Amino acid sequence: MNTRNILSRMRPKTLAILEVLLVRAAMIGVLWVLLPLAEWQQHVFGFNLLAKLIWLLLPILWLLLTRRKPATYGIHANTLKADLTAALSAFFPVAVVSGTLGFVPYTRWYGALIEVVLFIGALVWVAYSLTHKPDPQSGVITIVLACLMFDGYAWWKGSYPGLRQGIFNFVNYLIFVGLAEEVWYRGYIQTRLNQVFARRWTFFGVQWGWGVLIASLIFGFTHVLNGWNLETGEFHPLWWWGAWTTTSSLLFAYVREKTGSVVAGSILHGLPQALVYFFVKF
Repeated sequence: MNTRNILSRMRPKTLAILEVLLVRAAMIGVLWVLLPLAEWQQHVFGFNLLAKLIWLLLPILWLLLTRRKPATYGIHANTLKADLTAALSAFFPVAVVSGTLGFVPYTRWYGALIEVVLFIGALVWVAYSLTHKPDPQSGVITIVLACLMFDGYAWWKGSYPGLRQGIFNFVNYLIFVGLAEEVWYRGYIQTRLNQVFARRWTFFGVQWGWGVLIASLIFGFTHVLNGWNLETGEFHPLWWWGAWTTTSSLLFAYVREKTGSVVAGSILHGLPQALVYFFVKF
């Protein structure tokens, strides 16, 4: 194969990677512009509502501006019943692993390695559950028990956030963390990269390739940037946080490919945290 053929094959892949990185960089720029409004939004809503709305809508807007259908990127509710069934069937292992984040020092190397192992185990568990007969009842039971546990803990500690703040917290984690991050990473980025990278590997009935791995690395690196203070410019990279979130991304990537949409992954991603912060003020 000559050099020209190699370059012609690499060009679509390079352009796709550059596209997703530039769109992601544009999002950081928008957040920086909105910094002066951050304190006011935090006071009123308990979180930066405007920034989170733009975070959720920007990838959809980009797809519309480039005349691409969001549904092709898994951003749809056409299979809502099946997505809810999948999310409930996979909820128990995801909720258990998510719960360990309250106890494991995941920004340290040993905590990150624990989370890597736990998320790999959860990935296999979820893949097995969704490949065999789904069991949504287990998810319903898990949600009910979680509500009772967190309600009891909040009553014992006297740490209720209040109904208004609890609702804001619930919406924040379910919509602006769960849904928004799934739209970005497993919807837009993962699908865009899958369009140019072959999917040669099969894992529990799902075809994977370098697109999924690169999207997961981008997701992990975004969490490395959590050590970057946009106001002061100080940057303390959180590499170990990025390590285990790269692994967690593989779990949500599997759910996205298995179900064909971002809905089930959004529920699995956001609901465990939403339930905690609805009841408990930390």
